[in-house]
Amino acid sequence: MKKLFAYLILFTIVFANMGAGCSDKDIDPQKEEYTSLIGYWKLRYGETKGRKSTTEEFKVIVTAKPETVAIEFFADGSFVSHDLTGTIPDAKGKWKLNVEQVEDKFITAGTLAIWMDGTEDDAATEFLEPDGSILFRIITFNVNGKDQIDLLTKAYESYPYQAAYNRYFYSKQ
Repeated sequence: MKKLFAYLILFTIVFANMGAGCSDKDIDPQKEEYTSLIGYWKLRYGETKGRKSTTEEFKVIVTAKPETVAIEFFADGSFVSHDLTGTIPDAKGKWKLNVEQVEDKFITAGTLAIWMDGTEDDAATEFLEPDGSILFRIITFNVNGKDQIDLLTKAYESYPYQAAYNRYFYSKQ
């Protein structure tokens, strides 16, 4: 449980920098015709919210400093997460996009799954899916001429929180 909470904190601060390198497991990313995700994205805002009981409101537990993290998605289904502070080495992983609904060129309903080194080892725990991925609800939109990504994890239990979730906003550069 402590190892997974450490994943949560690191993930919140630097999106995907839980380790350097990809797992040896063969993950077959989906070849998606939807290509607007491809490119370099910089963190605009990130937070983890939690509550200790069902009677409490969700409260911010951790926030990520804007423009300290970037993620670069490639057409081959890989990504690189960059710690722009230089504190943590770049991390590599794989991604799979499932677009359920599109309006104009923007995703209005979909999921983004990412895998990185170590996530398969802790599959089906806290915010990790049974296949070891971190699954986000994804929405894309445009603000003042810049494409944006809104990523939201499912709620999960992580002591001392009965429920917690992560949310990130990225701007395309």
